[in-house]
Amino acid sequence: MRTPLNAIIGSMRLVLDDYCDDREEEKLFLQQVYDGAISLLEIINDILDL
Repeated sequence: MRTPLNAIIGSMRLVLDDYCDDREEEKLFLQQVYDGAISLLEIINDILDL
């Protein structure tokens, strides 16, 4: 659970601190946030299914 959460936090920090060179890089980081959130949701769903 830590790995997707760390990806979410790290990518959001880069966007929020304005470390992106352009809009495309910002979109890349936001896509990583989305992917990490979906992964974390799947892990939580698997745990709840047990």
